[in-house]
Amino acid sequence: MSPPMPLAGQRAAADVSAMVVATNGVVRDAAHFGDSTASLFGWYHFAPQVQPRDCVAVICSPIGPEYGPCHRTVRHLADALAEQGIATLRFDYHGAGDSMGSDLDAGRVPAWKASVLQAIGFARMQSGRERVCLVGIGLGATLAAWVAAETAIELLVMWNPWTTGKGFLRQQRAMSLAISQHDNLPDVALESAGCVYTQETISALETLDLRQLKLGVGRRALLVRRDDKPADDTLSLHLAAMGIEHDLAVLPGYAAMTREPQFTEVPLVALRHVVDWVVAHSALVEAAASRLSGERRGSIVFQQGDGGSGKPFEEIACRFGERNQLFGILSRPLAETGAPVVVMFNAGSNHHVGGFHLYVKLARKLAAQGFPALRFDIGGIGDSVLPAGERENHPYPPHALADAEQAFDYLYQQFGYRRMVPLGHCSGAHAGFHAGLNIDAHELVELIQINPLAFYWEEGMGLETAGQEQFVAVSYYGQSARSLAKWSKLLRGDVNFANLFRVGWNHFTTVLASHLQGLREIVPFGGRTRLAADLDKLTAMRRNITFFIAEGDAGNLILKFQAGRAMARGIKSGAITLHTIPGSDHTFSRLEWRNALAEKITAHLRARYPESTNH
Repeated sequence: MSPPMPLAGQRAAADVSAMVVATNGVVRDAAHFGDSTASLFGWYHFAPQVQPRDCVAVICSPIGPEYGPCHRTVRHLADALAEQGIATLRFDYHGAGDSMGSDLDAGRVPAWKASVLQAIGFARMQSGRERVCLVGIGLGATLAAWVAAETAIELLVMWNPWTTGKGFLRQQRAMSLAISQHDNLPDVALESAGCVYTQETISALETLDLRQLKLGVGRRALLVRRDDKPADDTLSLHLAAMGIEHDLAVLPGYAAMTREPQFTEVPLVALRHVVDWVVAHSALVEAAASRLSGERRGSIVFQQGDGGSGKPFEEIACRFGERNQLFGILSRPLAETGAPVVVMFNAGSNHHVGGFHLYVKLARKLAAQGFPALRFDIGGIGDSVLPAGERENHPYPPHALADAEQAFDYLYQQFGYRRMVPLGHCSGAHAGFHAGLNIDAHELVELIQINPLAFYWEEGMGLETAGQEQFVAVSYYGQSARSLAKWSKLLRGDVNFANLFRVGWNHFTTVLASHLQGLREIVPFGGRTRLAADLDKLTAMRRNITFFIAEGDAGNLILKFQAGRAMARGIKSGAITLHTIPGSDHTFSRLEWRNALAEKITAHLRARYPESTNH
């Protein structure tokens, strides 16, 4: 079966109307906005059939490690507000998510403040409303209060704000102690849970203190505290001392909202309280809120390429699928190179930016080097709509293969890309692997697999390790054997010896079974594992497979013991390539590991497809 012919005008930016989707009567409209040299990305939510209210809401997402896990809740909150007639904008700060910039740029804290002000202006322009409600979460609540002290904001919701930037930094430093430290990145003064802070950013955060802010008396505030932490009345007393009318609520769900993305829970009780409070302090209006076109645009151009290197490229917000239900962002060079397009599948339940911003960094680096790259969300994850009857936020959904094919169809029909490279990290590797095995209508020239944990996921497997708990445990103990701290723990007797023995015995039997399986592969009709057979099938289909695996990651063991001989045959023939990322963990939680991975992938593709350099 051949794919349909591409549409005319392949180089034209995607139509703005293609970036809109309705769910439960709410329309989500994606846009780049603000200064073209510091463009922001956001989503404007509104309900055309609902009587509007007299204010527009702007959500200030958490900054730091809570950003990714909270993405799901922020989307639900925006929908819930829109359902009540309150048009709502959620957005990424400069240097975060899909907006321009990086954590290492100068002036981070002023840039975050400027981002909020840009978002307020854009929300007012889109909605036609002057009254604004700022809703901030975590450090985003601290930032919202800071902005509210300097501009006209009528309503302010602060959900678990940090009273001081120093308190936030103490938490980040405590979290950073859990991972090994490296001195290879001189610009990084602190790295915590995948987030990096320069000394300039740290110094600016240390000056933040909500007890020093002078909010205007005309404002009204809602202060939401989490129910699993000791009460702290400092901020409430400060608001009262300034004569600010405010309400205080202690609500559940914050901890569950900030778990790893695949385990997050939307705190419905807290969301309903926030929405009800905003509704109670806004009024219905007769005229429908106007939607102005203004400065909104569907694409943005990066003139300096990747960090000042490479060639200019653009990013386009893309809505596609049978019902326009899927969303992604395409980074592509301004001058076509003929190189294949890289298609990135969600890593776990992280939305399309990837864990620790990995996919954004990689897509922009590839585009600057001549490779178009689409980072998109499978239905029910991130910003793609959940199919009817399916489970939200599931990293191994049954419709992943159908979504993949719709992404490939879109790239061919809209932009004319014929050759494609599915790329996925962890569960994204699973989706890419099965796309390669099952989709014949497109030319999938290579599969890039990053730290795969499950090649065959079935309902009932754990989402943490996808049924490969034994290999994960062996990998953990193997890395621990090289740690003096772990040996000290062993000598003190602070080790679960029963678990250690169980893992060791299970691994011994697995090794024995693997060797027996290897002998079966030599004997005619001896049989092969499913993974070995599928690797051979992919090579027969002339679909190269390239693995990028962190040193010591369980993926190495899975490939060795489930398909060792098939791997050896593929590597010898050149159909399979294996790259190792020294020192890294499964999630590439340190910037230097993410940099190393992005560099290795880019170098590999440039060597494999030299036509990318012809631009």
